[in-house]
Amino acid sequence: WLIGMNLSRAYTLRARRGGSQALLTIGRVQTPTLGLVVARDREIEAFKPVAFHTITAQIQHANGSFRAAWRALDGHGHEQSGRDAEGRLTDTAVANAIVQSVAGQAGSIAKYEQEAKSEAQPRTFALSDLTLLASNKFGYTADEVLKACQALYETHKLTSYPRTDCDYLPESQHADAARVLAALRQVNRDLAPLIDGANPSIKSPTWNDQKVTAHHGIIPTMHAGSVSALTLAERNIYDLVVLAYLAQFYPLHDYMETKVEVRVVDELFVATGKVVTRAGWKVLYGANHNASDAADTPDDLAQPADAAGREGQDLPAMCQGDPVSCARADRHDGKTKAPARFTEGTLGKAMENIHRFVSDPAHRKILKEGDGIGTSATRASIISELRRRNFLEAKGKHIVSTELGRGLIDAVPEVVKNPLLTAIYERMLKDIELGKGDAQAFLEKQEQFIREQVTKANDGSVTIACADTAPCPQCGKNLRRIKGQHGFFWSCIDREVCMHTMADKAGRPVPKDTAHVSTLHKCMACSNGLVARTGPKKAREKVARRWWGCSNFPACKQAYDDRDGKPDYSTRKESP
Repeated sequence: WLIGMNLSRAYTLRARRGGSQALLTIGRVQTPTLGLVVARDREIEAFKPVAFHTITAQIQHANGSFRAAWRALDGHGHEQSGRDAEGRLTDTAVANAIVQSVAGQAGSIAKYEQEAKSEAQPRTFALSDLTLLASNKFGYTADEVLKACQALYETHKLTSYPRTDCDYLPESQHADAARVLAALRQVNRDLAPLIDGANPSIKSPTWNDQKVTAHHGIIPTMHAGSVSALTLAERNIYDLVVLAYLAQFYPLHDYMETKVEVRVVDELFVATGKVVTRAGWKVLYGANHNASDAADTPDDLAQPADAAGREGQDLPAMCQGDPVSCARADRHDGKTKAPARFTEGTLGKAMENIHRFVSDPAHRKILKEGDGIGTSATRASIISELRRRNFLEAKGKHIVSTELGRGLIDAVPEVVKNPLLTAIYERMLKDIELGKGDAQAFLEKQEQFIREQVTKANDGSVTIACADTAPCPQCGKNLRRIKGQHGFFWSCIDREVCMHTMADKAGRPVPKDTAHVSTLHKCMACSNGLVARTGPKKAREKVARRWWGCSNFPACKQAYDDRDGKPDYSTRKESP
C-alpha cells in the first residue's frame, strides 16, 4: 500500500513534468506483471526467424514400414554437422547430402525398447489452472473466469471455494465421493453414463493431505441444484470442474511406449510409438486429451506436419539387430517461431510461476520457493486493473502492452519492476506471520526504501508517450491535450519559448483550420487574423455571446467584443 500510494504519485508527477497527463500507478505486483507483458511483446517484435531443416525417412522392416526422424550423432561439431548453436540443422547442403546418402540404403535396428507406462489422473483445478484452460478453450478473461467461479460457489452452490492456489484434495473428503457423484447424477443428467462409470473406491494421487494448503482444489459440491440457471460461461466452467472431479474415480491411463533407433549408413534415425492398453480416465476427454494441455509450454520450433515420432504411430514388431532399408528420405523446411503472446490465462500462470522468467540463478531460487506474485484471489483483478488503466489491452485472445504501459516500464527503476522485490517482501511477511520476523522493522525498511525511490523519481522529468501527449512539430518536445472553455486543444509544454498550439480532432492534434481566420480584421497587438467565436451562453441570455479572439492564441490572448458582426476594437482585453 505504501509503495503504491507514494510511487504512483511520484512517477505521475515526474511524467507530468515531461508533459504527460496520464495517471501512472505503481504496485509491487502490478508493475512486475506489466513488465512481463512488455518484455514478451518486445521479444516478439525483435524476433528474427531462423530457417532450419528436419529429415524423415521411410524405414522398411520385414514386418512393415514406419517413419523415423533424423538425429545428429553425439560428438558431431556444429560446423561439421551443419547445425547452429541450438542444435538445429540449418545448412541446406548438409541436409540434402544426408537425404541423398541414406535413400535406398540398407541399415539395421540399433535399439528397440518397449516400456509399460501409466499416466495418473489429472489433478483438480487451482484457480490459475482453471483460468488458463478456460482462456485457451473459450477465450475468457481472468476476470470472467473468476466471476463465473464465484457465482458457481456463492449463488448456485455447485462448486467449492474458487480462490485457491491448490489443486490437491484432503484425504478426509474422499469418503464424500459417493454422495457428490449422486448429486452430480441429479444435476447433470446428460453426463449420467460417465458418472455411472466412476468408481468411488478409486483413490487418485490428488487426494493428498501433505499437499493441501489453506484451500483445496475446486470440485463439485453435494448440492443438488440446477444447471438451467447458469450462464454459458458458468456452465462451461462448471463442466470443466465436473470432468476433472470424475477423472479421480477412473483408472490410470495405461500404454506401451516403444522407442526405436535405426542406423542407415552413418546416420541415426529415431521413432517412437504408443499403444494404449487401457484408456482409463482419458475416456472422459477423448483419445487426444493430454493432462498437461493447460501447461504454458509454447512451441519453439515449427515442426513439419508429418514429422516422425508422433504419438499414435503404429510400429511393427521388431528386435535389435534386425535388418532394414531406407525406402525414401525427405527434407522438411521450417522456421523458428516467436514466443507466444500472453493471454489472460497464460499471464496468470506466469505470475504464479514468476521464477521461470528470471535469469539470475540466485533470484530464481528465491522466487521458486515462493508462490509467485499476487495470489489466486488477486491475479485476475490485477490484470483487469492494468487493462482499465490502459497499460494493457486485448487483441483477440491475447493481452498486449500499450504505448503508455511500455513508457511506464521504461520510466521506473529495475528494483521497482523486478518481481524479486515482491518475493523478498512475501518472505518477510511470512516470517512475521510465523512469529519469526519483526513487523515494525519491516515497515521501517519499507519506508526507507520508499523515501529513496521518491527522491530518485523527483530528480528531473520523464517523457512518456500516451494518449494525451504527442510530439510538438515546432520544437520536438511534447504537446499536451488541454480542455479549454470551448473544447480540447493541444499546446506545447514549453509555454515560455515555443507555445505552439494545434486543434484537436478525435483526441489527436491536427493543424489549425485557417479557413475561419479573418483576413479583414487583424489583432491590434500582433497583426494576426482574428477569429469569430461564440459563447458560452450566460444565464438569462437568449443567444450565445459572440466575440473575436486572436488566431495566435495562446501566444497572443487579445480578445474583442462583437458589434454588428465586426470586432469592436474599443473593447480590447485579454481572453480567458
